[in-house]
Amino acid sequence: MTAPADQQRLPLGADPRFAYTLHLDTGEIVSTANPAIASMGVIAAEEISTSTLHGIFEKVGYTCTFDGDGDLLVESKTAFTNVLVEPEHQHLCFVAGFSLNEFADEDLKLSIANRLNDEFVLVRFYVADPTTLRADYTIPYDGGLTALRIVELFDRFAEIVLAAFAGTADLHLIAEVESE
Repeated sequence: MTAPADQQRLPLGADPRFAYTLHLDTGEIVSTANPAIASMGVIAAEEISTSTLHGIFEKVGYTCTFDGDGDLLVESKTAFTNVLVEPEHQHLCFVAGFSLNEFADEDLKLSIANRLNDEFVLVRFYVADPTTLRADYTIPYDGGLTALRIVELFDRFAEIVLAAFAGTADLHLIAEVESE
């Protein structure tokens, strides 16, 4: 006896935009991702640009803008994130900045950034200046990347940053305090 069709598929992944389904009867894994990007295939390294990335992120519903330098800003779960293309190294870099209290102890700021780096390996955290904590994630794209993979990695970056901040009890000691 064969199981009903809906019981022959196992969804993989929590986000419906990037989900995959494992067909138990055939063993085939099929993307159920947003068809606008799932069907794009591999984007060659020489075609990866700010313009291409802007189009990809907009197709899956992200809010995108450009900063004063023309760099792409994509709104993630945690913050606006700079999405930088480094063609000379064939790297994408996701960078998010967070305000720090300039009067908080410098050693404490550095200690928290170091602890975050120990706990969260894929994302690098650092104190860029007395008022800014940054998180970045660099992805090589030599040989190209699929649009789906770019967005999956972006979402992974946002999830790691969110988890890092949610799990850092003493972050409030160095965070910028909003005035009333």
